[in-house]
Amino acid sequence: MRRKHANSVTYSVNITHYNLLTYNILNQKSIKKPMKKLFLSAAALVVLFAACSKDDDNNTPTTKKYLLHMLSAEDSVEVKYDAANNIKEVGAYSDSKEISSLTYENGKLTKKTSSVNDGPQRLVETFDYNSAGKLLRTNFFVSDSVKSRYDSLAYDANGRLTALYELGSEINGTYKIRTKYAYTWDSKGNINREVRVAVVDGVETKDSSITDYTYDDKVNFAAKQPEFFLLEADDPTFGLSVNNIIKSIHTTNTNPGYVLTVTEQYTYDEDGYPVTQKETEKETQDGTVVNTFEYSTRFRYIKK
Repeated sequence: MRRKHANSVTYSVNITHYNLLTYNILNQKSIKKPMKKLFLSAAALVVLFAACSKDDDNNTPTTKKYLLHMLSAEDSVEVKYDAANNIKEVGAYSDSKEISSLTYENGKLTKKTSSVNDGPQRLVETFDYNSAGKLLRTNFFVSDSVKSRYDSLAYDANGRLTALYELGSEINGTYKIRTKYAYTWDSKGNINREVRVAVVDGVETKDSSITDYTYDDKVNFAAKQPEFFLLEADDPTFGLSVNNIIKSIHTTNTNPGYVLTVTEQYTYDEDGYPVTQKETEKETQDGTVVNTFEYSTRFRYIKK
């Protein structure tokens, strides 16, 4: 579904909206870089097995649905929950294994640690909040005591995210804004545009890009679970938009002839949650197709 783009280079890596979740939850990095790597290079469409069976109807009290697994032909992600149904652990399994553990204080996510291939847990991120309880800052660490960068978030009077600023560390120990992302919303509760602007010495440059989004009218599971936005704050269309992206168009002013168009096809369960997703990506340069990709993912949920 969506990828963040830092400039106008052409890409040869395939990644989906939900694969971004896998990569970002488990890795300390800036999603705003040219076509992040994760699961595949150039994968053909994979026909995945059928969606998980429906829960039996009964008269139990109303339950809530939570993401349990994301599955592709190459990788899988498993999400585990604590007694309060907060995400406590995320495991990603491919050629290696990475386990991320989440810590909460007074009901708020405050820390994420990760281990690779059963190695020691190390500090990856911490989270700060404003007086209204909104995420104010995500701090990224290269070790338990060294912070490499942080993201700062801004909201409007209605509590909607309007901007995210990426700040990188300087040699003297200070932090400077490197990139600004501005967001606009539609009337349905979806982010319909992201504008990226590079910042140099505190001044916004002419290096910018725009991504426009179109949505379905179904349930975006991530918007139902607040932890996903906290873990994916630099990808807010995933964690905040109430519906699922069906099309995105990415352009950049540094290469006016470049266009990346990504379309999504879903099947849904009885509650309107996506259970399968096929992504088709097409990159064009001056009207000529230079790259195309397809990728499939399956989603499984648990009701509690």
